[in-house]
Amino acid sequence: MNVTLDEFYAKLFDRYADSIAVQSARTRLQYGELGQEAGAFGNALREMQLGVGDRVGLLMRNRYEYLVTEVATTQAGGILVPLIASLDEESIGYIVNDADVDILVVGPSYFDIAKEILSDSETDLEFIVGVADGESLPIGFQAYERVISKADDEPPDVEISPTDGVVAQYTSGTTGTQKGALHTHEGLVSNIYSHISELDFHRDERMLLTTPLGHSAGYCARGVLAQGGTVLLQDGFDTERVLETIEEERVTATFAVPTMIAELLESPQLAEHETDSLRTLIYGAAPIPTTTLKEGLEQLGEVFIQLYGLAEVPNLVTVLPKHEHDPANEAGLNSAGYPVQLANIEVLSDEYEWGDDVGEIAVRSPYAMVEYLNGDGAAAESGPILTGDLGRIDDAGRLVVLDRVDDVILRDGQPIYSTEVEDVVQRHPAVSQVAVIGVPRDKDVARRGTSKPRRETDQLPKAVIVPASGNQVDRDGLLEFCRDNLAEYEVPDSIDEVAKLPETPYGKIDKKTLRKPYW
Repeated sequence: MNVTLDEFYAKLFDRYADSIAVQSARTRLQYGELGQEAGAFGNALREMQLGVGDRVGLLMRNRYEYLVTEVATTQAGGILVPLIASLDEESIGYIVNDADVDILVVGPSYFDIAKEILSDSETDLEFIVGVADGESLPIGFQAYERVISKADDEPPDVEISPTDGVVAQYTSGTTGTQKGALHTHEGLVSNIYSHISELDFHRDERMLLTTPLGHSAGYCARGVLAQGGTVLLQDGFDTERVLETIEEERVTATFAVPTMIAELLESPQLAEHETDSLRTLIYGAAPIPTTTLKEGLEQLGEVFIQLYGLAEVPNLVTVLPKHEHDPANEAGLNSAGYPVQLANIEVLSDEYEWGDDVGEIAVRSPYAMVEYLNGDGAAAESGPILTGDLGRIDDAGRLVVLDRVDDVILRDGQPIYSTEVEDVVQRHPAVSQVAVIGVPRDKDVARRGTSKPRRETDQLPKAVIVPASGNQVDRDGLLEFCRDNLAEYEVPDSIDEVAKLPETPYGKIDKKTLRKPYW
């Protein structure tokens, strides 16, 4: 698609000038106002010597300045490097240095982290722009409010090609080092239209986003803005506040990870609030138990859309649409849905020969990344994107994601897919959440360590569960339930109880942390 994002945004700001683009507890910003502030900040970035292809890091929670910075970077010809605010300081510093960030834009509460990065002798960071909310900025920081007040609000005149990079989306690093997946202007424009088509975005959309804009939510925001809708921003997920907002603001769509959906459905406040305006609840980023989906369908109706994607192919590889969310359609609910119009998938076999048409999921798409920054891995042109997930295609043409390649448990040479065991354990009424991991059969491995890959170490499945509220877990009864619904070799060898499962900054269950004591 021979269009650049700066051209794309300019048309939106003109077309919907008087409509509300972004809304939060402290802001109501029209499209025209968003365009003017982005134009001013884009010119300010150019005055800081930002050139085409230079990198702008963005460390900020959900607030309107996030979207302004994104648009401004696009107009100035830069490459945006989103930094998820819930990342630890070490990870943030690693990404800033790995991406060769030139200018870092930070929100309130992240000034200390920014100062530490600036003092790092390895950093190439030239400027830090702080959104202060009236607070004093550290010495050397540029004040966001001041730089935009001094700049012309007409978008900067920069020659940008559709094939130029515009966003470097870093992977979560759950199975290795984080890598920056580089996306182009033309790729992201295609991605925007895929969101509109596949996620059923309307021109009157009012979408509530509580998860980080630097991840899946940001791609949803672009799709809503492209339709002239309104993005309602909240800083983090709070059940009561979300329900109040849906009712008071007549929210039509939202995005949530499965743990958030479970919290929403378990809340007694759900029955106290009107949710009839909600026509779309998009979920993804992690597997969801069918029991949770069925309860959601009963309480909220036919509003669910599942998406499956990754940093290298943002958000949309497959989609399970609303009409396929049928409580009687067990196979559909256990799948990740159908390939979207702009993605082709295949299942590749490898030396492990998982069997039953199971293999690593590979993707081709016009909005797949073009390469990793710093040559860290093969470019997209050399073949399909490998997802790191194992899956198969069912008889209806749906993708069934079975597990991360690194999370598969090999017991006596037989693969156990943790997601399948989790789905069964989750059905037990005494279980609120569960994660299944593999631990070495040889208990001395934990003490002495092993140089062998996990897939070459004989393992036993362990279920780590969060009991449902008010329940005591009868472990013998739970194991008997598993024996009735799983093959003998899939039944967990042990069960641990915890108050809360660890999560990554991206809302996924952190199995790396759960496994750590055993490996």
